[in-house]
Amino acid sequence: MRRRRFSTLPLPMPPKMRLIHGFYLAAGLAVAGFFVWRALLFFPDAWNSFRVKDRKSFQATKIDSTVFDGEPSGAVDTTSLVQDSSLTALLTRLAPALGIASRKISVAMVEQGGFPLYTLDFRKGVPLAERVQELSDSLSVRGFRLDESAERPRTKYPWAARLYRAERVVAMLRGRSFAPPGPGTFRLHVCFWTDSLTVPDLAELERFPSGVMLALPPNDFATGQLSGIARTRGLDLAVLVRLETSLFPVSLQEKSRVLLHHDADGIARRILASDSVGRLAKGIVVMDGDRGARDPGLAMRLADLMKKRSWWILDATRTSASRLEDAAIESSLGILPQARTVPGDPSEGLELAALQAESDGESAVMVKLDSTSANALATFVPLVRARGISIAPWPVMHRRSTGD
Repeated sequence: MRRRRFSTLPLPMPPKMRLIHGFYLAAGLAVAGFFVWRALLFFPDAWNSFRVKDRKSFQATKIDSTVFDGEPSGAVDTTSLVQDSSLTALLTRLAPALGIASRKISVAMVEQGGFPLYTLDFRKGVPLAERVQELSDSLSVRGFRLDESAERPRTKYPWAARLYRAERVVAMLRGRSFAPPGPGTFRLHVCFWTDSLTVPDLAELERFPSGVMLALPPNDFATGQLSGIARTRGLDLAVLVRLETSLFPVSLQEKSRVLLHHDADGIARRILASDSVGRLAKGIVVMDGDRGARDPGLAMRLADLMKKRSWWILDATRTSASRLEDAAIESSLGILPQARTVPGDPSEGLELAALQAESDGESAVMVKLDSTSANALATFVPLVRARGISIAPWPVMHRRSTGD
């Protein structure tokens, strides 16, 4: 039997298949050519960009702790490195205004070589970011420019920057809020009040620092030596006023308080008890009187009296519905800030006010005048001076009425 032989040669591809394979081959070659062409255009530019980016990255990363690794210790002669000698003199001149307590010049080693490194210790009491902004503003008006200014948390010096002049780096700066606050950084307003000024109290006034306010009943303004002591010690005098209160019957309040039925002349007779009041007083301190403070008519009659004399008002009644400040605002009168009252130990009250001053920048406190509180203030003032707390005059604020 004859066996049939099968051919091993490939069968001829139909014309349609040949056309499809040719199309795919041409498309593949076109895509490959496109990528080759794009690569030839992309890689030279990418390499240049990479080199520039790498150089900028090096400059930026050097403003962290690594840039100071090569800082020489001790007294290094940096005269040859100080590229702009006017900078040292400028920082010396601006130091008090910018809160710079101390300054050290050393060397920071970077890729371009050594640069003068100014280490600044700012005084506490003002946020570091605010210090840096003040420094930047002061330097910019004199031709310098801070650049790459950055915070560096959890480092010894939490701020660093480069300093440019005429588009050239002249120095590097770093700083921290480390030094004790300067005098007057925190302002404490103190008011002493009394229902009866005695001869021993006059002696205590001789020990008060300037800026303390003293609130007295109208009749006590005629006390001898009061005017001289207030002028010599720089004390501000105010009239202590008590309004009608709901705690006692009206018949028991007639002599010492301003009542709801008192008209303008009656109020003036009680507050302006002597000519010394109009000559020495600068305002009134309303200690208490919840019923009178809530009455809009009495508040406006008080405001009219103050407006005639250009006085201010301190509302210390602690009455939430008080209309005294509203009447003062409507009459365009000055208002003193709310104050912390000291019901117990004056030393403890002063310390609490000092802590609030350190937290908020300023605070106010009212203390009853006696030998204990006077001694507490005399001991308190020198102790807190190192903390940047000082006795300051009371600020008078003028608020505008917004209407309804």
